[in-house]
Amino acid sequence: MNIKIKFCIPTSEQRFKKIKHVLLPTLLKNGIHPDDIYCFFMESSNVSLRKDQDYNINIVDINYNCIDFNAFIGIVDAGLMSDYWFYLHDTCSVSDYFYERIQKIEDFKHCDVIRATESGTCMNYGLYKNEFLYSIKTALLNYRNYDFSKGSLQRQKELAVHHENGLCYPLKIKYFLNMNDPNNTYDVSNLKFGSYSCEPAIFNYNDYGPRQYYTEDTYRILFFFKETGIYKRSANYKACNDVKEWILSL
Repeated sequence: MNIKIKFCIPTSEQRFKKIKHVLLPTLLKNGIHPDDIYCFFMESSNVSLRKDQDYNINIVDINYNCIDFNAFIGIVDAGLMSDYWFYLHDTCSVSDYFYERIQKIEDFKHCDVIRATESGTCMNYGLYKNEFLYSIKTALLNYRNYDFSKGSLQRQKELAVHHENGLCYPLKIKYFLNMNDPNNTYDVSNLKFGSYSCEPAIFNYNDYGPRQYYTEDTYRILFFFKETGIYKRSANYKACNDVKEWILSL
């Protein structure tokens, strides 16, 4: 099956300096071409498309901050095209079999979204059909946030947690659409979904416990999606009811 997969990763200029030497080499080692990797820099003063000098991947500067949704919004906002987009966080890295595994979608070729896992949260990781993202373009664009105050970004993070997997399930998509495009007539019953695995992400992989991966200020727990080979270093791993303030920095 000859399909084009590109990769979308929300981040910022400051975060990118610390994460790119962790994440990008693992993607490139998989044989992914730099032209197919897009990092979206939130809160940029200029809107542009340019290349990273170290790895030659694409940098998309956007002038809003919607936390996890920056990449989805940035794709339709900038008019970027692919057959599918695979979504990752900037605090990820991947195993050597990642690219080979996610291309095996013969059984899901009619799906609009293929989740990283069917069990528990997929953290938004998965394959999204380009046509699907553009079909909800109005709702995505209406979700843009231009208020970068601490209070606003805390609310945005809470929304991001609330909308986690928000484009991966029909009822969640319907809720997202009704919230951001109240006059939409989108029929979510026509959407088709698949998943790469029935196994949940492994929490505290290898029993590492909380560790400092990027800075001395923030401790993170390592998650591992074994079937797709995705490692995620998560700072916000506590139950929502136990969170007094979301961690937004590295």
